[in-house]
Amino acid sequence: MSYDTSKLSIHIVMSAKSPRCPLITYRKWGNLLLGNRNFVDTMLSDLSNVPSISKVIYPINMLRNIARIPLKTKYFISGDIENIFSDNYLKFLNKNVDELMMKEKKTVLIHRRFEFDHTFVQENIPNNFWTLKMLFFRRWARVFHQRVNEKGHSIDGLEDWLRNGENFGVQMDLKYNNSMWEPQFVAWNVATVPFHDENFIYRLRSNVEWVYELCRAGFRFRVLNSVFTVHRGFKTSENPDFVALIRRSVQSGQFSRIIRDFRLRLDRGYPSSTHRCPVFAPEIE
Repeated sequence: MSYDTSKLSIHIVMSAKSPRCPLITYRKWGNLLLGNRNFVDTMLSDLSNVPSISKVIYPINMLRNIARIPLKTKYFISGDIENIFSDNYLKFLNKNVDELMMKEKKTVLIHRRFEFDHTFVQENIPNNFWTLKMLFFRRWARVFHQRVNEKGHSIDGLEDWLRNGENFGVQMDLKYNNSMWEPQFVAWNVATVPFHDENFIYRLRSNVEWVYELCRAGFRFRVLNSVFTVHRGFKTSENPDFVALIRRSVQSGQFSRIIRDFRLRLDRGYPSSTHRCPVFAPEIE
């Protein structure tokens, strides 16, 4: 999948306490060619310099939910704008998704996520299986965020997945046993798929909680062969601003209150699954 910015939409969040809306000059964005990654980089750089935008604690889960509400498609994919999908992803899913879902509304199809060293791989993005495999064994590619959040993105069976090649289909059904896990996936666009809990704040297990609720709601986790996403660059450390935000939330007791309220809500909403999933106790480094 290329950088087709003709289908890109953005939302801008600013502080409600701002005395007036900021002036944002956007005309120069239109001068960048479609398909050029510089479009996104320039846009993000410009917006980060607007104080009433850059200083807002991004209400990530509220906006995830707002983005999901108007969807008209049968399914949706959870993902990040920085992730690059393998070139066979949509073709394979469009042809096989109904069969793989087995008509079960409580099923998600998980893809593996990787990151690659862009200092070695500057031109060809490893968006096909064989290129990714070659880079992986040369240690120029690895599991996404392996150094900073291995528990969040590690998925069992990686060696078998690499051996399977382009053997399309489901590699395995995976038992949920890790309350730090935050895979991305294809899901039915139906009300039975829970929305994100809007009490969680940006970078503070805001996606982990969603996957945990899927477990409590009785969802089935199916890991796909062959298809995947890649991210440009190896991440070796967390952004200091995010670390400070997390530290403040923990020290103030905010995070503990969020976890307490979340557990109570799930115990009320899914009383029969109390022992189906591990205790929700996400670690904070």
